[in-house]
Amino acid sequence: MNNLKYVARRAVLLVLILVVCACAFVGVPTTAHGDSAGDTVTVGVSGPTADGSSTWLLAAKVVTEDGTDGWTISKEAFEQLSLSYEAQEGGEYGAYLETITRPEDGVALGYDETTGQYWQIFVNGTASDMGASSIMPTDGTVIEWKYSAYGDAATDTAKITAAVQAEASTTTSTTSTGSNFPLGPVVMVVIVAAGVVCLLLVRKKQA
Repeated sequence: MNNLKYVARRAVLLVLILVVCACAFVGVPTTAHGDSAGDTVTVGVSGPTADGSSTWLLAAKVVTEDGTDGWTISKEAFEQLSLSYEAQEGGEYGAYLETITRPEDGVALGYDETTGQYWQIFVNGTASDMGASSIMPTDGTVIEWKYSAYGDAATDTAKITAAVQAEASTTTSTTSTGSNFPLGPVVMVVIVAAGVVCLLLVRKKQA
């Protein structure tokens, strides 16, 4: 009887230790593959409303790895903002943005021979002399795709930053935490392990 009580106490203690270890393991944050602190880049997209009386502006923040080019970042922003676009990629000068569909009425805005408007890219408020694929933004860079004619001014960068939608304020390269780890399988493993150890202890005492 004393042996059984001893084994029972040892088994309970072992189960408690295993449960504590399992909970600690579940609570440890794990970083997704390829995740890094990266740089935060703000991307704005603006164009005229359907009646031409004003301008619409959408913006998103993209957190990306160092060395990611402006076109890759822009595509991530378009996805966050649910913007449809057409582009030619892989050309001699990199990607060329042909159209972006205006959210208001679903009209695809592309190069207009009459007005000379097209999708210009601005970096920190200055028209870029490079294609998006050649731009290497750093932390805090503000990129704007503006449907405008050559020589038109960019939107104020502070306005673009302020326009970042709350639902698009965070991005690609997220960190998952232990709370996402399935607890059920861990508990089952603990129970099975405790049972096996208890069985071994009982056999040891009986020997």
